[in-house]
Amino acid sequence: MENDWAEPRQISDKRRREERGQRQGRESRPRSDVSSKELNNKAADSGHAKCMAAGVRLLAGREYSVLELTNKLSRRFNSQVVESVVEELAGLKVLDDERYGEAFCRSRVERGYGPGYIARELVQNGLDTDLIDTLLEPYQDQWFERALAQAQKAHIPKRRSFGHELDLLAGVETPVDDEISQTPSFADRNEDRGDQWKERQKAQGRLARLLARRGFSGGMASKVIDQVLREAEVKSELESDFD
Repeated sequence: MENDWAEPRQISDKRRREERGQRQGRESRPRSDVSSKELNNKAADSGHAKCMAAGVRLLAGREYSVLELTNKLSRRFNSQVVESVVEELAGLKVLDDERYGEAFCRSRVERGYGPGYIARELVQNGLDTDLIDTLLEPYQDQWFERALAQAQKAHIPKRRSFGHELDLLAGVETPVDDEISQTPSFADRNEDRGDQWKERQKAQGRLARLLARRGFSGGMASKVIDQVLREAEVKSELESDFD
């Protein structure tokens, strides 16, 4: 009787162990290679599409250089995906360094910047020097006038009325027909020349720093400053004659 009861129990335990082993085997079995590849491809396709959409959105706002767009997209997307998207956009001519450079030069020239400043910016944004030279070539005849306009706008000379200033110091009114009283003394003339020289030096330094920041060469800045100061001095003398 005892043997008849034990045998079915042993069979039942054996079946449970087999079923448990089958379940564990199914749970521990790795996914097939095909399934993993499919998942990876889907993830890659999704990342590429999002990166592409982001790139097109940026380019719709303004032109970008290849380096600029690469750096921008790399903040959000995988480097391999970014490289693929940038290459595709460049192949479609949606992304183009030359077109970007043309737009950049046009914008900076209109805002009063010189060739040095523009070239530095373009190098930082990934353009090569040969392309930069080509892009700046159409503006070669404009740099002096552009620099002159910046200097003229920045230089506001003090309005001088030599005879009137002496009258104010003396506290008297000078007769219009009294040529002797209108003539400044030798000491006054020397003092005024000294003041004018100091003002000129200050103006030269200020304008030189301005033009250097704007990207104009030292030689061009010197010519521009000399012309601006001479024009200002002539204007000041004409105005003082009418005082």
